[in-house]
Amino acid sequence: MSVQVTTGFSQLVSLGIGAGDVATMINLGHRVGNWWTADSGDREFLDLLDEDEMSLIHRRGLIDLPRFNKKWSNAIRLLVNGKPQVYKDREARPILGPFTRFTAIMVSMIAALDAFCSLKVTKEVVKSVIKGLLCTTEYGEDLMASRLNNRINAWRSAACVRGLSIAAKKTRDNLIMKELILDGFMPYGEARDMAQFLLWLLTENSETYSTSSSDIAGVATSLSELGIDVLNVHGLGDDSLGSSCTLIYSSEAYLHGNRLDGAVEYRMLIYREQSTTISLLNPEESFSKFPIKLAVANRCRQAWTAGRNAAKHVSFTVLIPERGSSSKDIEYCFLDCGSQVARVETEISALVDINAPITNQESCDGLAVCLQRESKSTLLWLQEQTADPMTKIKDHVDNLDFSDSIRIDAFTVFQAFFTGFYYTVFLELVDTTSLEIPTVDGRWGYRSSELLVVLRQYLHTASRRGDLRFRRADVIAILSRMLLSYPILENPDTRYKGRYLGVVAKRALITNSLINPCLSPGDIGRFVLVDVDVGGVPTDSNGLIRPGLAEGLLDGKRRLCSRMDEEIAIDLTTIHDKAPNLDMTLHIEADWDGDPETTLLCARYKGRRLGTLDPAVTDWAFCHGYIEPSNIPLQNQLPRVVFSSTVQNIVEGEILIPLEVDMPVVIQAYNRPFMRYAVVGFYWGWAPVLIATNCIHTAVKHAEEHSGKLIRKETLANKGVVIITGYEM
Repeated sequence: MSVQVTTGFSQLVSLGIGAGDVATMINLGHRVGNWWTADSGDREFLDLLDEDEMSLIHRRGLIDLPRFNKKWSNAIRLLVNGKPQVYKDREARPILGPFTRFTAIMVSMIAALDAFCSLKVTKEVVKSVIKGLLCTTEYGEDLMASRLNNRINAWRSAACVRGLSIAAKKTRDNLIMKELILDGFMPYGEARDMAQFLLWLLTENSETYSTSSSDIAGVATSLSELGIDVLNVHGLGDDSLGSSCTLIYSSEAYLHGNRLDGAVEYRMLIYREQSTTISLLNPEESFSKFPIKLAVANRCRQAWTAGRNAAKHVSFTVLIPERGSSSKDIEYCFLDCGSQVARVETEISALVDINAPITNQESCDGLAVCLQRESKSTLLWLQEQTADPMTKIKDHVDNLDFSDSIRIDAFTVFQAFFTGFYYTVFLELVDTTSLEIPTVDGRWGYRSSELLVVLRQYLHTASRRGDLRFRRADVIAILSRMLLSYPILENPDTRYKGRYLGVVAKRALITNSLINPCLSPGDIGRFVLVDVDVGGVPTDSNGLIRPGLAEGLLDGKRRLCSRMDEEIAIDLTTIHDKAPNLDMTLHIEADWDGDPETTLLCARYKGRRLGTLDPAVTDWAFCHGYIEPSNIPLQNQLPRVVFSSTVQNIVEGEILIPLEVDMPVVIQAYNRPFMRYAVVGFYWGWAPVLIATNCIHTAVKHAEEHSGKLIRKETLANKGVVIITGYEM
């Protein structure tokens, strides 16, 4: 290990970051690329090419490197020890260190492109730029093909860690708010134009470059604010000239300061990659930037609010698996919390039936008020707009040539109602409190039925099962579209087995159990949306966080417990008094012995490594074994003899296996949520596990009543049950 790596490792550990987390971060940096290898990886890359950065980037004075390094070395934004953390100033500077000129430029470029382009387009642009820079080298293209993904990952991670990504997003949001650029991402067809601009910026010395693309102008504005000081942008709210490097933007494509005719602006929007920025503080304003009349915009705000109110009468909750269930998926279902439908217009009822998970009076009344001025023929037309895209009709709202303004306005109001409904429902599952910018990006837009079509398809699939059940993989795919503007590539080998734990795009959506302590299935079913760097979280090539194969408890050995083992049998009434002094800690790491693109949780106690868990299996086993709190704890029951297992047994690798139904093993983990979770994972496959909440006696009684339905491996002869103590209510 080099002196630099050793020093950096020690400095990260000194911040309180676990040594295992640091090791995972560094190893993943070398393997797939993250902020840790941004600068060193670039040096190695250029050394392999036998090139100097000055020979690749010809424009002089492009960046004031000392000023750049001073500006962007003041904070580290990381997911560490399972929490989004920001380290500033003296803590950050020694760890981050200075960038070289090449790395500083590439990190700035990635940050700016990510703010205005989808991940696919960003990769295409960077590929073209790097190819253009290396065109004079003999082996440049071959090396680029082998190292491109690694370098992009490293630059994106570095931009996130240092805050450049946040700054670039703020620049874009500000330009959209001022109506200087359109919402949505740059179309794929303009990737070549963007690459040509960036190559001009990096390799030529001419003073001006002209464009009619507001996206190129937006990226240029972002670059100039991030640190490419020599670059000036003319025509995007600032008409100053005089720089030796000026982008001249012609506003022919978008008449700034004036509303365009809706049909004209739609023709511009339709070629863009659909994405809408939704404020978490005022989500009803999401439609304000659409090319619609003010009266329609007001109706959309009211419709969003009506959809949000209707969502309050629907619950989307995690299902506790039935005893004996063979499914290993975390599942959710919709519950009706509203009133039974009375008299309502047939067309309104039909719209709710096919686009909402639950049809109740509140949903019908809310939609009826929003669409009260629409004709029956328009309501019938709306029913067809979210049908299977393969059966699209000629007068579909997505059709470029469709120009019926009355129906287009009706669809926009209809869209506002159901997006307000679904954002309210699904955001209940997501913790967004750590976001620096309280917005999310949804993959939908003006005259776009895509999101509602996808949601209707999921509803149709769930209804065919007869119980409106959604697998966790389905929920993650939906949230990825709604919050990250990122459609997950379907993978039948994982999707239908519920094997997602989250997805990493420009932000990261991660299951709650990887980050926070979980006390109930409701906690297991939640997610956390973070905008800090997650370079220490393994993902596959599609950004999916998938579980690996856990090793279980290190050196785990079984001890069969029967009535003969009186020396470890104790009185049940004393269990709750014997919780460990400290809780275990859980740490994300790669499955280094199997597939390093998959994720495991490493359990530690007082720093000592105990073993690894499969988070997907442990989540399901936790929900399966959960015992609902008792309204009247059975504290007056006669004492019962049980076998007690403490944290010391776990530390020593000892797994107590009960052989008799009426003499369970009780794990003493009272008020220790991480230990409770870890023990579920360690014991899964050895014996059925039940998780007590506020009453151990209730769990013992439940074990006796349901012993025949508890899941066991056929190879195990034991009939007993393991019970994990609960927590203070």
